[in-house]
Amino acid sequence: MINITPVSSLAFAQTDKSKFLFSTNESPYGISYPQWMQKWWSWIANFTKANNPNDHYTQDKCQINQNLGEKVWFLTVPPPEESSWQRICHIPKSMAILWPIVTGECDTGDTNVPLDCAKRGDEGARIQVFIDGIKFNYDAIKDRSTSGLFNITWIKDNFFESKPGVFQGAVDGYFLFLKPLPIGNHTISFESDVLPPSNPEEGYHQKGEYILTIG
Repeated sequence: MINITPVSSLAFAQTDKSKFLFSTNESPYGISYPQWMQKWWSWIANFTKANNPNDHYTQDKCQINQNLGEKVWFLTVPPPEESSWQRICHIPKSMAILWPIVTGECDTGDTNVPLDCAKRGDEGARIQVFIDGIKFNYDAIKDRSTSGLFNITWIKDNFFESKPGVFQGAVDGYFLFLKPLPIGNHTISFESDVLPPSNPEEGYHQKGEYILTIG
């Protein structure tokens, strides 16, 4: 494990998570929270197997396909099978940061009920987030968001092995949507326990951590 002492911990002296995280009823940069979730999934749908960010992750992969003009930096998360992980990333200053903790996407490429499908794997989630050592518990209702239907394009040879093409999709789940962090080093981590009542065999535990350098 790599340990970097945060240089900006005093900036997080208050424990109100609204100081650090966008809430699900906000519209960061004029775009609703569910639409940002859609944008994240549309972004990840454009990774091929060749540049799969979850395969042998390196810091360089953190930079792939980023759109600086939108002022939101997207981060990837390994699949649930990777129960414990740590990653490092350098992010330009003044960027918000978005990544999923527990999320599901389904589309008409594989189901006739994408919304119900997207929700199925997120039931029974218990989540804790740590921002430079300060702990926040996610609310199972308030911190969960569900999108309406939207067009998602899966490119050919995508690393999810989804059917390529344009489909109607839906997204559900819990995201970590950080407001821009002060310049310096920060450690952002989470722990999630997911035990869907109707599908307990799909339950899992995951603990992940990003060490971020902002500037």
